[in-house]
Amino acid sequence: MRMIVAVVALLSGTVAQAQTIPLTCQGEFKIYRPSRTDADVPAGSGSVDLARKRFNSPVGNFNIATVSDGAAEIRDSFVDKTGRRLIVRGNFDRTSGKVWIMWLTEQAAHRFDTNQNAGAEMYASMLCGRANRVF
Repeated sequence: MRMIVAVVALLSGTVAQAQTIPLTCQGEFKIYRPSRTDADVPAGSGSVDLARKRFNSPVGNFNIATVSDGAAEIRDSFVDKTGRRLIVRGNFDRTSGKVWIMWLTEQAAHRFDTNQNAGAEMYASMLCGRANRVF
């Protein structure tokens, strides 16, 4: 009997960790090049799936590289409309729901990864929370 309870508890934890969590996110988006443009990111739907290591947001869909108790680190790449490859770096704070995402050139990403000053091509800052049904 104890074995059955232990297996059920183990499976319950696995299912809870594997589910996709629906989110609502909003914030701001900045484009720095070729000219500066600032825009609001209106409230929109998103989701986080830790089992598949994916974060979907109003500003794009991203791979999650690592997950800790405190945060999920976003690492991805993106090809813009001119064919230029941009490297994506970001962070999703699991407690506060604060998210920041930067799109960097390959050279700027190298500087960022080695803790040097790196200018972003684009930047998004959002606050995400668990989406709840109103009724």
